[in-house]
Amino acid sequence: MVSVLLLPNCGFRLNRNQITLPENAQSISLQNIENRSFTPRLDILLKDFLINRFSRNAVKIQPAQLADLSLTIQIDSANYVRQDYALDNTTISYEFLFTIAAKLTVTHNDKNTDLIKNQPLSGIYSIKTESTDLSQTEIADGRVSALENLGDQVIQKLTQNF
Repeated sequence: MVSVLLLPNCGFRLNRNQITLPENAQSISLQNIENRSFTPRLDILLKDFLINRFSRNAVKIQPAQLADLSLTIQIDSANYVRQDYALDNTTISYEFLFTIAAKLTVTHNDKNTDLIKNQPLSGIYSIKTESTDLSQTEIADGRVSALENLGDQVIQKLTQNF
């Protein structure tokens, strides 16, 4: 147990968030994120989230002509629904479930082949409250959280299949 505590001081480092791309790729292109939902700016927010996550893990973001892999993401829908939610019979509460549905395609640029083709993904986030309605801020925050979950799904799909 003592040796585990001393490891950080000797230069050994664990990185649980490390992103390893398929086919020994070192760079990606994120130019093709399309928002077909009726919620504006989801494509921009998703691109910013992915750039942040990839950059923190030393994955280069480059134009498609220079990148090893190209990601194409099509956001199909973004919505939220309210449903009854109660932990006991004396409390009336609701769950607002935010869902953002998308499709992911990953193309290896040198080989001009699809590693993943139109893989459906969903970003999900829920808010539990006693209120029957959400404020505009809560709605915006719920969408952003669902979008971040979608970004995590994209990264997980990129790393789990290979």
